[in-house]
Amino acid sequence: MKLYVKYVLLCTTFFISLLPLAGCWDANEPERMVYIQGLGVDYKDGEFVVYLQMLNPGLIAKSEATSGVQQSTVVVGRGSGKTVNEAAFDVYRSSQRR
Repeated sequence: MKLYVKYVLLCTTFFISLLPLAGCWDANEPERMVYIQGLGVDYKDGEFVVYLQMLNPGLIAKSEATSGVQQSTVVVGRGSGKTVNEAAFDVYRSSQRR
């Protein structure tokens, strides 16, 4: 009987300790992200140059609320590298958002 009580107590403690871990700790809200709308790749001086046209959805909602003020909702990022992947990650590293 003592073994059964220890087992129940251990299982209860285990499941109660899991409750704080269950959640959306790494959830990304759409307002904190940018979306790639256009992509351009050039090859210049032995390196690839990648241009990414990014759309920030957070600025779109704000531009509808403001009257008469025009905000740029599109940003162009530029990165260079020896490969296309390296150039794209250069843009990703310099970006302030995911």
